[in-house]
Order: sequence, then C-alpha cells, then structure tokens
Amino acid sequence: MTELSSDTTQQILLQLYCREQTEQPLIPRADLDTDIYDSETFLAWRETKRDFVVRDIENRVWVKSCPAGYITEVHFKADGTLTEYRLFDRFKTVGQWQLKDDLLHVEITKGDNRYEFAVVARA
Repeated sequence: MTELSSDTTQQILLQLYCREQTEQPLIPRADLDTDIYDSETFLAWRETKRDFVVRDIENRVWVKSCPAGYITEVHFKADGTLTEYRLFDRFKTVGQWQLKDDLLHVEITKGDNRYEFAVVARA
C-alpha cells in the first residue's frame, strides 16, 4: 500500500463530508474546495468522527455493503491481510489493510481488479 500524507487524510475527510452532505458521487481530490476545511459545518461534522485504533480492526469481522447492492463479510487479520466473502455465495477475495493516519485503508484484489478505499470511524 502507498504511504499517505496528512494532506491526503484531510482530502479523504473532505471527500466524505461532501459525499454525505450533498449525496453526490465522490468529488476528485483535485476538485475539492479546501475553503470548506474552516467552515463551521465541516468542523461540526468532523466532531462526529474519531480516529481508528488497531483493536477496532484487528481480528474482527465486518459486514460491508456498496451502492451496487453487494454485501460482503470482511475478516481483518492481525498480520494486515484480509479475506472477504460475498455474503450469500461465499465467493472469496483477498486483500490487505493498514491503519495509517488514523484511517483504515483497505485494498482488495478480485481477479485483475484492485479496489482501494479508506474508512473513517464514527465517534
């Protein structure tokens, strides 16, 4: 997984904020309005989030869903790997996870495709 800067973390938080507030697809990082960082609404939203800690993730099983309707079960292992199973047919995929800059970063490989995303913890 690639290393992230704190600027990247701020951009991820701003992307999620904009997604939750406007219910539109993620805005590319280059197109984000960084003036929002200092807005009262962003700061209030940020208070509803917290930093992840290892015990939130390691050796845990989460249920993950997506807008396309897929529901999967994700097993986060202590060594930074993960195994994902589709909920109903148990199709298996693998990946890795990393706690970086207080966000959970996930990379999942499905055949020739690789999916990367970050997860922000709720307070």
